[in-house]
Amino acid sequence: MGTTQVAHDASAADVDVVEPRADTDERRGALRRLGPFLVLIALVLPINLLHVERIRTISPLDELMHIDYLIRASKPGFLRMSDVFTQEAMDEIACRRHPTQALPPCGQRPYVPEQFSWKGHNLASSHSPYYYMITGVLARPLRALLPGDSLVTWGRVLGSVWLLAGFWVTLLAGRRLGVPEWTLAPFLALLALSPSTQHAATTINPDATCVLAGAIVLLAVVRAEERSCSVLWVPAAALAALLLDPGNVLIVLTMLLFALFVARSRRRLAAALIFLLLVAVVVSEAAGRILIHLLGTVDYTGNPQDTLFSVSGLAGPNYWSESALFAMVPPTKGYLFPQLSTPAHITAAAAATLTATVGMVAGALDRMASPRLRAVTSSGLVTLVIGGPLLVVVRFVLGGTYFPIPARYGLCLVPVVGLAGATVFRGRAGRAIVWAVVVALLATASYALA
Repeated sequence: MGTTQVAHDASAADVDVVEPRADTDERRGALRRLGPFLVLIALVLPINLLHVERIRTISPLDELMHIDYLIRASKPGFLRMSDVFTQEAMDEIACRRHPTQALPPCGQRPYVPEQFSWKGHNLASSHSPYYYMITGVLARPLRALLPGDSLVTWGRVLGSVWLLAGFWVTLLAGRRLGVPEWTLAPFLALLALSPSTQHAATTINPDATCVLAGAIVLLAVVRAEERSCSVLWVPAAALAALLLDPGNVLIVLTMLLFALFVARSRRRLAAALIFLLLVAVVVSEAAGRILIHLLGTVDYTGNPQDTLFSVSGLAGPNYWSESALFAMVPPTKGYLFPQLSTPAHITAAAAATLTATVGMVAGALDRMASPRLRAVTSSGLVTLVIGGPLLVVVRFVLGGTYFPIPARYGLCLVPVVGLAGATVFRGRAGRAIVWAVVVALLATASYALA
């Protein structure tokens, strides 16, 4: 009896010692997994907030239209084809100014819509409303509860939330594909601080959703391929991505190419992935058309912007010139605000573009990477190359228009570019190069914005 009691006491003592140690190890493991994401927050968020604070100017990439849509959707509400800018939107635009357009003086209400571009007509009705509604509905209480001078400021701040959420999902996908998170995180920081990605995260623009959209589709397909989740998550993720922005169809194309790789060994799974991805595309297009009908809007073809870019035919260079074929390689090159266009930051941005390009191309060809990872990255590279000509053809067939494809149309493939670059620059020397470019981007941007 005494021996049994002693043994019981000893076991209890062991439990008292082991449980706290196990809890400590679990917490440390959680912190190690969270560490790369915390580093990304520390690198990206402060410089983006400084960008929002110091650069009030309206972006020439149609931000004035997106601002008006955000203000309408925040109430919430929808934009119709016939709508002109609201007085609140025109006040934001006039007071912030525009780098290339002459605007009426700030505060001169009531504003006359004809004094703004396209005579005040908002041509953003062709965009899905969900980015504007989610961002706008969140921005209104933030403006009311926290310091901030306007709805636009908080909408721009939330752009970084969209981006960082996308990076968190990208880290999860990278873990599934065997890419070390501490290698992936600095390359994602390099992409985040590159022109197009930073522009999307610091202005009012549905491009802000693209990285998250690409990451959730990537993660869903990777998990379905390894059978760690239901294959039905794939169309759900693809539908969500396409509803946020139809341009995210490029990540769907990438995953279709990846499914063809899977077909070599698992034809049923590949067939299911291809079928469900195509279903998501059809459903999202139908949902968009139904929404147009319910809102009583007219078809967007024939609006002033389409008329400006209308063409009667396409010449060969429209397909194979650099402005189409390699426009999105990589998808992170793009517009810099005049405040950031210093020689030093332009040089740092060019270095980031070169690094991302090398990472994307070499990652797709890297024989040292796992077959699954190489299939993802090579599918992404093929999509970025052929995506431009495909978009040119689709625009011409559907609307009879043409204009050069900007790199930002491929932002949904930033997660794939990140995986490729992390694979190529995984060695000590490679990581040093990536960190050097990240530091250069941060230093030159901070100096330009100071």
